[in-house]
Amino acid sequence: MSAGEEGSPRLARVSVVGTGSWGTAATGLVAPKAEKVVLWGRSPEACEAINRTRHNPRHLTGYELARNVSATADLAEAASGADALSGRMTWHDPARARHSARPASNPAFSRTSSFSP
Repeated sequence: MSAGEEGSPRLARVSVVGTGSWGTAATGLVAPKAEKVVLWGRSPEACEAINRTRHNPRHLTGYELARNVSATADLAEAASGADALSGRMTWHDPARARHSARPASNPAFSRTSSFSP
């Protein structure tokens, strides 16, 4: 870790799970506090567009993501080596994604915004 904004510790790598509005906004908030942010999404096309244009083509389309942000459709790649992992998804997905992506030593927090039967 190096010094971030106002001398606070800066994380080396943060992974954000989900390229929806919440994931895109969370990525924008954490990017100034991390060396690298990896955003995971299900759509390879959306991830490619984010990497190419710095904009999410589906959510918060006018919001430009920082240069230290990259996107991938590979969940294991997104989570690999992360100092912290954040995710927001429908109610039926969190346990599966958390257990497949997060090594036990990585801190994680999640955001849930809806329930899905």
